[in-house]
Amino acid sequence: MLTHLTVRNYQSIADADLPLGSITVVTGPSSSGKSALLRALFSLIENTRGSAFVRHGTSTASVVLTDDSTDEVAYTKSAKGSATYRFRDMVGQADQDYSAVGSAVPEDITTWLNLLPASVGRQFDPPFLLTDSPAEVATHFSALTQSRVLQDAVSHLHKQRSTQTADSKAARKLADDYDARLAKVADLVPLLDHHHTRLTTDTPALREAHKRTTALTDAYRTLRSFIPELGRSKAYAAELAPVLDEARQAQHTMLDQAARRTTLRAASSALANELDLLDVFTVYRVDLAPVLTEARARRIDVEKVQDNLLTLRDALQRLVTHAADLAAARKRLTEVSAHLSRTRSTLALVQSELGRRTPPPTECPVCLQALTGEDAIARVQEHMTTHPTAA
Repeated sequence: MLTHLTVRNYQSIADADLPLGSITVVTGPSSSGKSALLRALFSLIENTRGSAFVRHGTSTASVVLTDDSTDEVAYTKSAKGSATYRFRDMVGQADQDYSAVGSAVPEDITTWLNLLPASVGRQFDPPFLLTDSPAEVATHFSALTQSRVLQDAVSHLHKQRSTQTADSKAARKLADDYDARLAKVADLVPLLDHHHTRLTTDTPALREAHKRTTALTDAYRTLRSFIPELGRSKAYAAELAPVLDEARQAQHTMLDQAARRTTLRAASSALANELDLLDVFTVYRVDLAPVLTEARARRIDVEKVQDNLLTLRDALQRLVTHAADLAAARKRLTEVSAHLSRTRSTLALVQSELGRRTPPPTECPVCLQALTGEDAIARVQEHMTTHPTAA
């Protein structure tokens, strides 16, 4: 039983020590601190937020409750808003402090007080429970009697019952579904017997098909064993592709050289024809010498001789012109023959000295230029030291 309530620095109350009995009646004029006394008790029970109730000019407000065993609970609230609780056991001479509680009330304090906020009526609260709804009244009494556990248990049982009812309906529906399926299966039994008879009859054919399937499987595995060989063949083909390309390029080079040789042969034939024509002119010149001698001896007509001389002069001029062309043709033939000789020597030198070097001569711009340019042998010999050699 609570025996004393002590309040200090709470609102208008500076210091009050109130003895408590089974029934304690507080009376006094208005603004004498009756409501502040109730608020102080309520702050102890629920740890009221804020610090506005701390008496002006003081740093802390305190509320202390003592029971008949002289145990007490002290509640202190600072002007800065921090709250502390202290439980003092006078029998065991032990104190327990609770600091930094925030806005909560320690569970040990609530158990010792055995009071809830619902146990305290405030000044302007309506008549107790008369204006509350049935649910609010039930909640209030549950908080006082701790019957919430029973209500929660009953609610849980109702939920379980609803769940079991639903499960039962689902099981019943599933059983009906299975019964319908069994009825359909019963109609299929003769058909299954028929198919069983057919399977028994077709067993030899199925065995033969199984043998064929086994043979096909073995053939498939054999084919799969050749896949690595095919892969290696593809790899070899990929490795030989550059060699084939090089051979094709060499073939194109040989074809170009053959075309050049054909051109040289045609030029040689033309030069031979010009030489034959020069020989003819030479014969004509030899044949004309006696005629001139005879004309001089016989002293033919001057005009005729002059005409013949003019004709002869024209023929000689043409002969001189052809002789110059013939000399140029002979010089060109000599140059072509020398170039052909150098090209053959260069080709032989390239095939013998550079055939196994990298890159191939057909891909080296200097080698290709040496095959067709002037001073081919000198260029190839100079290029021998700079052309990369095979490793």
